[in-house]
Amino acid sequence: MMRRRFRAATAAALLFGFYVLAAGGVAIWLLLLGVSLWLTVFTTGPAPVQLFLTCAGTAPLAVALAAAAYRTIFDTSDVLEEEVLVDSGQAAHLDRLVREVAAELGTEPPSAIRLTVDTNASVIETDTRFLGMGRGNRCLVIGLPLLVMLTQGQVRAVLAHELAHFSLGHSRARAFTRRLETSLDIAEDSFGRMGDTNGLVRQYRGLPLLFVAGYRRFARLLTGATRRRQEEEADKEAVRLYGVDLFADALRAKADAALAWPAFRKAFLDPKRAPAGRRPDDPFRVFAMIVASPGMRLCLARLRPSATAKPRLSACGEPHADFATRIRKARTAGTRTARSATAPVCHEDLLPDVFYENDLDHLLPEGKGAQLMPWRDWVAVVAQRRAARLVGALMDAVNDTSGGARDSVSLRQVITLLDAGERMPLARALGSRLPRKRRRDDDPLSALVTAITALVSALLVSGCGATWQIDWTGGVTAEPADGTPSHDVTAWVEEAVLHPDRSAWLAFRLAEQGLDDRTPARRLQAQSADDGETAEDFVLAEVETSVPESTRHLVSVLRSATLSIIIGGVLLGSVVSLAQGREWLRHDTTRSDTYDQPGGTGVGSTTQEPFPSWSPTLLTPPTDALLPPPSFLPTPLLPTPLRVGPFASP
Repeated sequence: MMRRRFRAATAAALLFGFYVLAAGGVAIWLLLLGVSLWLTVFTTGPAPVQLFLTCAGTAPLAVALAAAAYRTIFDTSDVLEEEVLVDSGQAAHLDRLVREVAAELGTEPPSAIRLTVDTNASVIETDTRFLGMGRGNRCLVIGLPLLVMLTQGQVRAVLAHELAHFSLGHSRARAFTRRLETSLDIAEDSFGRMGDTNGLVRQYRGLPLLFVAGYRRFARLLTGATRRRQEEEADKEAVRLYGVDLFADALRAKADAALAWPAFRKAFLDPKRAPAGRRPDDPFRVFAMIVASPGMRLCLARLRPSATAKPRLSACGEPHADFATRIRKARTAGTRTARSATAPVCHEDLLPDVFYENDLDHLLPEGKGAQLMPWRDWVAVVAQRRAARLVGALMDAVNDTSGGARDSVSLRQVITLLDAGERMPLARALGSRLPRKRRRDDDPLSALVTAITALVSALLVSGCGATWQIDWTGGVTAEPADGTPSHDVTAWVEEAVLHPDRSAWLAFRLAEQGLDDRTPARRLQAQSADDGETAEDFVLAEVETSVPESTRHLVSVLRSATLSIIIGGVLLGSVVSLAQGREWLRHDTTRSDTYDQPGGTGVGSTTQEPFPSWSPTLLTPPTDALLPPPSFLPTPLLPTPLRVGPFASP
């Protein structure tokens, strides 16, 4: 108990310390602005233009720092933009699973479940009072990609780890650290974006960024050991319930989701690549279809070792240890065999039954405003685009190989070429018709398998009631109406291509599905002219970030505020200087010179007319303060007036 209180006290002190430093930063900016105004109004020196520029350049940074503190002081919802709240009726299977795991841990189930597009899970206390000192409502946050890629047993292991934080009393300190991390993230992100969009702010953001990074590192140094110890304790609870093997499988599946989901989001949901103005009403079931394809499994198999074995770069920056360390430490906590669970359900059943349009706008803002389509119809549109390209290229390759000029192609024509030993010429002709990125000089037959599969799938869909399926690697296939898996169709085609003596067997298997190999397939057309260009090949990569509309509006407002401060400061200095009659703003139009007339008996005065404004002659500065009085001079300073001639002085 004392250890828990000490952890909570340390986290609370770090949070309050950030608030104090943020308030100090805003106070320093206000003091700087006050000094600038005081020097302008109450002194006679030049206007402090440099101070006004400093105030203008640091004003957005001060606003961002205050906003970061305000967000976690007064906003107690702790709801991120890409999270949606679901009820037990909308995700009944998931709610039941969460309650079962909570009962096995002996703790209260969370009162709310939030879904996000992040490939992670966490638990928080929402609506906390007194900056986290008061108890709030328990909430579970879980990523939808995990519900797709993890089996039910693996989801149980992940839930056991997260809910163990509640049963072990870790949520008290986590309420403070979450607020602190949120404030630092907001401040750092705001500083970076403002500096990128404003050159003046960029000159002054170095010190605030250094402050945020330094305070983050200082906080993690103090709380890093505690956070890692909490994660290890939660790992041990999950292993105690379900065993090391299942827990390790869950960690591997999470690593796969972290690789697959960003690439899927970029390749299929990006408006630049998806069908123009359209998006699926359930993109996560489309994702489930994609990850089940053989091409996805091969890609993940190549990338999984580096994703699971790479050590962390910073010892204090991440509460979780690397994959191997977590498994090694967890083996000491429980058995290797998993506990027998209830009857498994399909992992798709853990997804909500329906996604509302506003929920999709929060989860996937890049598709906001696009027309919703039933996800199977959306898959059909994408598959039709791919098949149109592949079947057209195969048709041209068949004509090149056989010397014909047909505007259609049938499966029998392709099988005839395979039986005649023309598979390599056919593959090379096909490769020359495909984009460069689709060509594989080391394995030209793979592209031939993909194209013939697209031809077979198009015939099955058009005449045999099959449904389109899309593959991760850019190909398409079909699921026959009798429920035969789509990858079986690909296997049939691959066997016919790699073993020409088995080409007739492909025709027999398709005849069982009701397909006549003599049926011609003409050039396929996309379902809509608005579908854009053909789909590209996709690789596992990170998603390109973009600035949302709300952020662009904030940057525009701050840019206007910065410009207003600069212009206002300069105008204020000019007006005050003019009112005080400063030398650098005053232009004298008269000048009086008093001197003794030569030979005169008294002191006379003459007033010279001012020079006209167009005169190039410079005004002579007054000499009264530089020369002695004229009465002490032996000779007059001014020349004697002319007495004769047309230029005689009056």
